[in-house]
Amino acid sequence: MSGAGIIDPARCPLCGGPNECQLCSVAAYKGPCWCMREEIPDELLAHVPENSRRRACICGSCVEKFKSEQYFPTPHTPRAARCPPAFTLVELLVVIAIITILAAMLLPALAHAQSRAKRIQCLNNLRQMAIAAQVYTGDNADFYPFAYYFDYANGVLYCWDFTTYPNNSVLPGVLWQGQTNPQIQQCPSYIGPANWIDNPYTGYNYNTSYIGHGQGESAGDPTGQAPPIPAKSAAVRHPAKTALFGDGQYSGGANKFMRAPWPNPGDANFTGRYAGTQGFRHNGLSNVSFCDGHVESLSACFTNNSDGAAHVAPGTGFLSSSNSMYDLE
Repeated sequence: MSGAGIIDPARCPLCGGPNECQLCSVAAYKGPCWCMREEIPDELLAHVPENSRRRACICGSCVEKFKSEQYFPTPHTPRAARCPPAFTLVELLVVIAIITILAAMLLPALAHAQSRAKRIQCLNNLRQMAIAAQVYTGDNADFYPFAYYFDYANGVLYCWDFTTYPNNSVLPGVLWQGQTNPQIQQCPSYIGPANWIDNPYTGYNYNTSYIGHGQGESAGDPTGQAPPIPAKSAAVRHPAKTALFGDGQYSGGANKFMRAPWPNPGDANFTGRYAGTQGFRHNGLSNVSFCDGHVESLSACFTNNSDGAAHVAPGTGFLSSSNSMYDLE
């Protein structure tokens, strides 16, 4: 091009260089132009500005570059027009608003899925504990493990979940007969202190009122030092309706000893039943394993007990209004 708005037929409309067009040659004989023998792609022709089409030839260099798939800018097109357009402020705000709405819709669903996964993991833990109890009764003349007992002679505190020795070492308890993965005893949804400070994992309790019994709790033990005598599995008349392990929780944190709301001969000397309640921490559900080995998530929560409903912490309670979910009947 020789000036603004003037088309120079001897120059390439794309790069501005000489196009060696034969028709523009000063030679006396003007034969066919090289471009008449060359197949020029339509895609390349589309780059030629409207005012230069059929008025100036594309040079051979541009044709070769295009065929070798090397991108080159069109000099007649403003640089800003060749760049992808940026978001406007309004468009950006609209995108942010849409993302916020989607996040608000998805986050509750993700939280619910995570909570459900934890509840299922908790049920699996309780199932493993119920199986361990069945193995224990098979190895110990049909007796369930006792809930707790302190050996004064040796200074050893035996408990159904952990055994604590005088040197403060803590090993798997009576239920596991010394062998288990102790992490099974950690409820994934429980966050808080353990019932006993030296216990590494916590969150579950064991039916102490009717099944395990604790030292000094029985009406037939006036000294309070005799080893407790737990129930036999054969004594449980309805195993599918008698709670064995569950989500233990009260106002002070986790609890290890599940209590029936009303006294019975097995724990007649015990007071403070509100400290043996269940935690309804799985979106209002409390997980329980039963003597027959099955597990359930229960929603019914009861607060009345012999020590007064006012002591029962929010989000905790008993599995039945009577002792029906705990007793051997």
